[in-house]
Amino acid sequence: MKISINYIIGVILLGFFSQAAAQQIPVMNHYIYNPYLYNPARAGQENATKINFHFKKQWVSMPESPITGILGVDARIPGTDMGVGAMFYMDQMHIINRIGGMASYAYHIPLSKKIPHNLSFGISVGFIHQRFNFEQATVSNPSDPQLLQNESEGVAFDFSGGFNYNIHGLNLGF
Repeated sequence: MKISINYIIGVILLGFFSQAAAQQIPVMNHYIYNPYLYNPARAGQENATKINFHFKKQWVSMPESPITGILGVDARIPGTDMGVGAMFYMDQMHIINRIGGMASYAYHIPLSKKIPHNLSFGISVGFIHQRFNFEQATVSNPSDPQLLQNESEGVAFDFSGGFNYNIHGLNLGF
């Protein structure tokens, strides 16, 4: 029985991605203006310090509508191929309140001086504090023991990584 290399690679990739876990992060459509929001490898990619503030309030006329705010800073370390960044966010969705922050480091490898293209790698570490306020919930059974806790909260640590390939302003990242 002959097994192709593509089959083996496919099984390995399927096993790798089937074990992946993630959490819900605030969804913003500002990735065009601030690509560091989604990929730590983009921290300090440009030779300028960038400070971004994003605010979104959905369904303005409805009570308890979702609110999201993000403050991000990223910059290139002068005289190096390294970048750093930090981001803090607040995400409020009715009874769920989430606050988080992260710090990032990126390394940019210039691949050629004739053709402007580079490969970047980045990592981020941070925290997420999530709180459920059951007092504000609309429920059919107010004597449910799960709701009698009044508030439930927890802190989790977050780690993410990414890479980015840039050629003539086109960015391919993961």
